[in-house]
Amino acid sequence: MSPYFYDAILIIILLCAIGTGYKRGVLHTLLNIVCLVVAFTVASVMSAQEVTTMVYDEYLHSTVMRITEDAVNSAKEKAKETLQHNINEFALSMIDEHFDGNEVMKEYALRIIEDAEGTVGKRLTELCSYLGYDQSELLTNPVISGKIDKIVKEYSDNIAIEINRRLPLGITVQQDDVEVILTDKKAHEAIFYELMGNQVEDGVAEYIESVIIRSVILRFMGILIWSISFTAVNFILHIIIRIILLVRKIEPIKACDSLLGALLGAVGGIAVPIVCTSIIVLLVNATGGMTYMNEDYFTDTIIFGKIYNMISAVILSV
Repeated sequence: MSPYFYDAILIIILLCAIGTGYKRGVLHTLLNIVCLVVAFTVASVMSAQEVTTMVYDEYLHSTVMRITEDAVNSAKEKAKETLQHNINEFALSMIDEHFDGNEVMKEYALRIIEDAEGTVGKRLTELCSYLGYDQSELLTNPVISGKIDKIVKEYSDNIAIEINRRLPLGITVQQDDVEVILTDKKAHEAIFYELMGNQVEDGVAEYIESVIIRSVILRFMGILIWSISFTAVNFILHIIIRIILLVRKIEPIKACDSLLGALLGAVGGIAVPIVCTSIIVLLVNATGGMTYMNEDYFTDTIIFGKIYNMISAVILSV
């Protein structure tokens, strides 16, 4: 490949930019720039966190909470089955430990569990009371703490799956994120006691909504509102631009506008090669050069080599 290829590319870019600028005119180009700046600014303001938070709290929070509560309740039922099995096993081990194989006392203790009404927690409370065991120590008991960890992991995964099934528009939460917040001490205790049927001040659904789902939806809303606002403002401004550009049909204005447009296009035609050359300088310095992209190859060019050397000197001196 001839090194003059780079020179040819520079000339083509410059001519195309001048031709495009002449055809479009300076008025059209400047108005388009203004249009982009205004649309970007309005979209940024409309999608600010204060706005998305206000919209979320006012119109979406109650719906999201209902979805989260449904998902948590569905996952909770699955976790309760596992917890029930583990609690029963633990209860039997507690009875064996306290009565040393005395079948009569074991049968009496089991009857206490079976006769207790209500939740798993109520039955376990009855047994702990009878045996004189501190129920608060269950979370640190080595026999059951490992099983609780496994239940929390399964519970977390099921919650994430259930939430993602219910959230609209492809919004998703990560299973790992749910597990992380549900395995800290506060949430761990909340889950355990809630599964046992005890009322907790801050339920799991509220905890997940405030820590994970709120931030996920606010990010999604920010992107969505920004895109819609930018597109809408851009569309409206382009209609206004078309009306303004009707003045370009007046011949003296058109001639002047075209010449200034060609000048502005030339400036753009110079800026584009400078940016591209800067990227090439960085690539050559990062890779050491390639077959058709190295400093020795550029010395054979007429224009590009000089531009390359100037930009290289500026970049490498920084």
